[in-house]
Amino acid sequence: MEIQGLAHYKQRFQLVSKAGIEPGLTRVEAALAALGNPHKQLHIIHVAGTNGKGSTIGFLEQLARTRQLNVGVFTSPAFIDVHDQIRFNGEHITNAQMEAAMTRVAAASIYDLTDFELLTVVAFVAFAQANVDVAIIETGMGGLLDATNVVKPVVSVITTIAREHTNFLGDTIESIATHKAGILKFGAPAVIGALPEAARDVIVQQAAVHRIPLYTYGEDFSIEQRTYRFGDVVFDELEPALKGEHQQHNMALAITAFVLFCERLKLHVAPKRVQQAVRTAYVPYRFEQIAPNVYMDGAHNVAGAKALVATIHEQLNERVHIVIGMLRDKDVEGVLQTLAPVAKSFSFMRFEHERALDPAVMQQYVDGRIVTSLRDVEAADAPVVVTGSLYLLASLAK
Repeated sequence: MEIQGLAHYKQRFQLVSKAGIEPGLTRVEAALAALGNPHKQLHIIHVAGTNGKGSTIGFLEQLARTRQLNVGVFTSPAFIDVHDQIRFNGEHITNAQMEAAMTRVAAASIYDLTDFELLTVVAFVAFAQANVDVAIIETGMGGLLDATNVVKPVVSVITTIAREHTNFLGDTIESIATHKAGILKFGAPAVIGALPEAARDVIVQQAAVHRIPLYTYGEDFSIEQRTYRFGDVVFDELEPALKGEHQQHNMALAITAFVLFCERLKLHVAPKRVQQAVRTAYVPYRFEQIAPNVYMDGAHNVAGAKALVATIHEQLNERVHIVIGMLRDKDVEGVLQTLAPVAKSFSFMRFEHERALDPAVMQQYVDGRIVTSLRDVEAADAPVVVTGSLYLLASLAK
């Protein structure tokens, strides 16, 4: 899959990389070694999981910024272009910052990388050049063989685990969990969310193998009635900007990871700054109101759809008009059937992406009509929720 805007830099700096996915760490390790291993200069929080990574990272980013740390974030995929995958203190990487990193990479004469591997290397170089205090790194896919897994993190986070990318990660929860558990490293504590028992068993086993402390949502830390507890650490009056019960879960994961990070670096965490951070954390397309009575929320798999249904019940408490577009390699039927109980109607929308599903296919699963614009959705009698692929939401937000 092409990373929009990367070709411009590849051509300008005469860098060679290829599209596609080739799991493995050897190529990235060799490239980083040629660059002096910039990733080893960084204090890293590494985040994996099926759902919730973006929101957890959003909370983490704001916790770090509110603590007045210089923070870098690397996420995937690109929704607009390559610049939105690398952030500094909440702002997309600038052309000048990208050029500075690309210049350094080009000087090392690196070849044989995939596009994502190249961008991962560029991100590490850019973060080292900016001397960030913390780099928050999201896995691209899985964990064990993901290009980002060359890091030795201060803290690892696994948000959720469900079936995804089965052609690369395997067809069982256990095999997928094994890939996610690949980010666990000796000496780095790990924070895990509410996981299926089969996945949790795998994570616990791997944590024991690596002899690392494991902190589990609902057991070692919790959030109830706006109060977070983790041992002797208590933060109250927490009012997260991101809506939905699942965001309480993501917020708790982020706070725990940040507390552990600060403990390791001997930094103080002030309760008022935590309150401010969760109140101001922003992640696009997470039940975001974009117009009167119109909301956007990405739900590209069944677990995400279940979270959206719960949020619709909690925030709107009525059936809604669903506008949806999906990628063809997702569980389209599962997502639609999950959303059906809260849908007053379905509208199917086409969007530009090489893996975009023909909207007519969705009509095989639930009744609905194909639309080309939100203006085509008659919604005077109920709220509109635009969902499905984040690529659809990004295209509408342009």
